[in-house]
Amino acid sequence: MSSRWNHQIDPALVELFQELASDPRSSLLRVPIRRTGAIGSIKEVSPRGANLMAAERELLEVFRHEVRDLLLEACRRELYGLSGLQLSRWRSFDDRVHVAPEKDWLGRVSRTLDDVPEEIEAGGALNLLSACVVNPGDKSPKVSQFAGAAQRVLFDDRARIYAALELLSEESPRAAMSLLNGVLDDKPERGLSSYCWQNLGVSQHRMGDISAALKSYEQASLLGDARPGPLLSAFSAALAVEDDMRAKHFSAELEDQMGAEHPGLAEEIQLLRQVTSSEATEVKVMRKDTFIRIEDRLGIIGRRIGNALIE
Repeated sequence: MSSRWNHQIDPALVELFQELASDPRSSLLRVPIRRTGAIGSIKEVSPRGANLMAAERELLEVFRHEVRDLLLEACRRELYGLSGLQLSRWRSFDDRVHVAPEKDWLGRVSRTLDDVPEEIEAGGALNLLSACVVNPGDKSPKVSQFAGAAQRVLFDDRARIYAALELLSEESPRAAMSLLNGVLDDKPERGLSSYCWQNLGVSQHRMGDISAALKSYEQASLLGDARPGPLLSAFSAALAVEDDMRAKHFSAELEDQMGAEHPGLAEEIQLLRQVTSSEATEVKVMRKDTFIRIEDRLGIIGRRIGNALIE
């Protein structure tokens, strides 16, 4: 998922976060863990809702969009630290997502606080936000808790997708599929639809249904505005189900759109290897046999990907 953090945090919002973080009665952003598993049912909270603190009402009335963006940014940063996910840094073949190091991001935050009295000056914004989200007794929030809080603040399809990705990292593909299908049922824009289809493919892949995964990867590539990840996955899956024609097609597509010198190719191949690393032995054998059979009819990129996957 892309990170587009490009604005600074209002010191007044920081002050509200400090108040909520220090008050155990604050519940707006503290979603019980048992509810994060049903994130699709979490509803947006009205500032006129019952049992809200004055600071929570102000947060919703004045800073709803900013808080939603912060919570989704926290989701993204947590997800990049999880294993087994196909989280590409490439928004398209020509556009790489640059996620600023946390120290730089926090530095931008601290520079907005230069004129704030010391008694209300905040530490790291992410740490402060985490303190508003984390439940008593827990060390730090999960992605699903950040996502659930985002849903309460302002409903956003991305929150459910991020929660689904965490479920995938926890080897819960059926639960991830339920969330992703729920997003697709709401008919999101093309980019989000592509991410849903790609991760439906990963879920199906984890469950051993490579044929279904191939169809999902193919759908993701059609909607993905030329993102490399779905095409690499479709090529890999086509090899695994011995579909020579589609494997050659996806190889040619990668050749046309990516090129052998693309700076993200090695990174994308490594992500793909993570997805395929836990496959059953027979799937790996079928992919290897197919690759050997058609290797001389593939382009440079197809051969490079195939060789990397059968090492």
